[in-house]
Amino acid sequence: MRDLFPLRRSSVDKYGWYGIDSILHFPCRYPLSLATFSIAWLLLVLFITLLLNILLVTAISISRSNFTSTFFKLLRLLSLLLMFHSIISILLKTLPSFFHISFLYQNNLSLCIDLFSRYLAILLIFILALNRFCVLVVSRLEELLFLGLRVIVLPCISVLIAAGLTVMVIKWCEMERTYVDWLGFVDSVKSPDLYVVRSTIIGHCFLLFPILSLLLHIVIFVWMKKSNAQTSKSPLVKKAERRMCVQVFLTALCEVVFIGSFTVLNFFVANKSDLYFITSFYNIISSVPELLIPAFILFSTKGMLDSFKRIFVKERSNVMKLVSTSTHTETS
Repeated sequence: MRDLFPLRRSSVDKYGWYGIDSILHFPCRYPLSLATFSIAWLLLVLFITLLLNILLVTAISISRSNFTSTFFKLLRLLSLLLMFHSIISILLKTLPSFFHISFLYQNNLSLCIDLFSRYLAILLIFILALNRFCVLVVSRLEELLFLGLRVIVLPCISVLIAAGLTVMVIKWCEMERTYVDWLGFVDSVKSPDLYVVRSTIIGHCFLLFPILSLLLHIVIFVWMKKSNAQTSKSPLVKKAERRMCVQVFLTALCEVVFIGSFTVLNFFVANKSDLYFITSFYNIISSVPELLIPAFILFSTKGMLDSFKRIFVKERSNVMKLVSTSTHTETS
C-alpha cells in the first residue's frame, strides 16, 4: 500500500485516523480470504505489468522503426522503472505473504521503493509530456533541454527529487509498513501533524504534475489542429505524432484519476471496519496505473507490434534453415 492513505500508529487522534494498534487488536469482520484475494490480485497485476514492460523495452530496443528518438529513450527509462518496481514488489510483498517469509526491514524497504517509484514515475510522465510539447511547439526549448547528453539532466533531477521526498516522508513523518493477516499491507505514521502538512503540500504538488501534463497536451492538440493546413509533413508523420501525444495524454489522465481518487479518500469519513475495508480495496487497485501505462504504449503503436512479428518470422526462418541443413546433411 502506498502513502496516500496512512493510519496513525496508535489510538484515534483529532484527525479521526485509526491506529495500527487498533487494527492489530480489532476483531476481524471480513474473511481472511479478502487479504488473500488482495495479494493474489496484486501478484497477477505485477506479473502482467512486468511482462508488458519487458515486451515494451524489447520492442523499443530491437525495432527497425524510428524508436531512437528522445521520447522513446525517456519511455524506455519509465518502463525500466516500472519493471524494477514490479520485480521488487513481487519479491518483497506478494511471495513472502503467500509463503509466510519475512526478514528484517522487509516492509520498510518495500515502502521506500513504493514511494520512490511512485514519485519518480509521475515526474517522468511529466518529462514525456514536456518533451512532446518542446518537439512539436517550441523547438528551441527542445534543443535546450533534450539535445544530446542534456536528455539525462531532467531524469537525474527527478531521481534526486523523488529520493529526497521519500526520505522526508519516512523520516519526518516516521512512516512504517505493517502486514496484517486479514487486511494486507497497512502504512502508519507516528507524526500525523507533519503528515497533514506534507500531504497538503507535496500531495497537491504531485497531483499538479499530471494536470500540467494534460494541459501541455491540450495546447499541443490545439496547435496541431491549427498547423495541419500549414505544415508539409506527410500524413504518416502527423498520425505518428498524434498517436504519441494521445499515449502520454492517457497515461497522465490515468495518474490524475487515481491520485485524485486517493486524495478524496483522505477526507472520507467512515467507521473503523469500513475504513479497513477501504484500505484493503485500495491495496487491490493501487497497482492498476502501472499496468495501464505500458499497455497504452505497446498496443497502440503499430511499429512495436510489427517488431515482434519480425522476431518470430526471423526465428521461424532460422529454424527452417536449421532443419533444412540437418536434412541435407543426413541425405549426404
